[in-house]
Amino acid sequence: MNAVKRKVWVLEKEWVKPIEIVKSTDAVPIQITIVDYMIPEGTTAAVYALARGHTANASMLAEIDADSNMITFTPEAGFFPEGPCGLQVRMTGTNQRNLVSFTIPVLCHKDAVDDEGEAENPTLISQILAQLGVLSQKIAAFTEMTNQEMDIIFNGGSIGGDDPEDPEIMTGDYNDLENKPSINDVTLEGALTGAQLHLYGDADDMQSEALEDLFSSVFQKISK
Repeated sequence: MNAVKRKVWVLEKEWVKPIEIVKSTDAVPIQITIVDYMIPEGTTAAVYALARGHTANASMLAEIDADSNMITFTPEAGFFPEGPCGLQVRMTGTNQRNLVSFTIPVLCHKDAVDDEGEAENPTLISQILAQLGVLSQKIAAFTEMTNQEMDIIFNGGSIGGDDPEDPEIMTGDYNDLENKPSINDVTLEGALTGAQLHLYGDADDMQSEALEDLFSSVFQKISK
C-alpha cells in the first residue's frame, strides 16, 4: 500500500522523522505504527492538525488495526497548514477515557500551482487544450461526411445521381443548391479558410495559423 509510514514510541521518547506533505495532497494515507504500546480492542482514534502554537487546525477520525498496532488516516487537501506544523493522535478507550496521546512533527509544503488562480487566468497550455477540444468536435463532424460530400464541398462537382426511385436526390451543380450546408453559420461555398469558418475560437485565444496547420494535417488524414 502506498502510504507515508512512521513508527512512534509513546512510553519512551524517541525521535520521529517529520512527515513531509504538499498542502493539496489528498490521496496519500498516513500509517502510524506504535512500537511500545498495544492498542486495546474497541479503541477509537482521532487525529488533529496542529498549527503553530499547537492549536488544532483540523481534525478527523482514523482507522485502527489492533492486530498490526497501526493507525491509518488519509488527510484531505488543506488538512495541514503551510509550514512547520504538527500531527496529534489521540486514542480513546471504550469508557471514553483518553488512553494515549502523542504528536509527530509535520512539514507542509506550499503548492507551486494556485488552482484558483489557474481557473481565473488559464495558462497557454490550458487555452490550447480547450481550443483543441472544440476543434476535435468540428473535425468529428467532417468524419461523418461521405467522401463524395467532402469532394463536392471543397472541390466542386455534382450531387447525387439520376435515381428515379429517390426523387429527393437530384443531379445538379453544387452551386445551384438553395440550401447549402454550413459550419458555424457560414455557408460552405467557394474557397473558405479555417479562420473564415470560425474553427479556432477568438483570435486572442490562440494563433490561428498554428491551429490551421493542425487542422490541415488532421483533415488530410481523415479524407484519405
